[in-house]
Amino acid sequence: MDHVIPLKHDGQTINENLALACAICNNNKGSDFATIDWQSQEITPLFNPRTQHWRDHFRFSGPHIHGRTVIGEATVRLLRMNDPDRVLFRQILMDAGLYPPAEFR
Repeated sequence: MDHVIPLKHDGQTINENLALACAICNNNKGSDFATIDWQSQEITPLFNPRTQHWRDHFRFSGPHIHGRTVIGEATVRLLRMNDPDRVLFRQILMDAGLYPPAEFR
């Protein structure tokens, strides 16, 4: 479980502020809930799975995940969603017909 708004920033441990996250994403996110968009140099919030829809912010390109929006791009970068080991793992799952999840095909 991950706190969307981290405890460090007064986020609460309530259902509305909790989301499932793999250990790698949770570790990469740490206590962040925003990052810098390198093009605009503006603070950009990270994707919030409680209030936003995955398909609005991300798309698949084979085993890679790309942002459709500034929020998606910032989240992909901060969570390191396309690190080589993660891409390889997704490719293995794709080759086995197990990825992406049916609702995203």
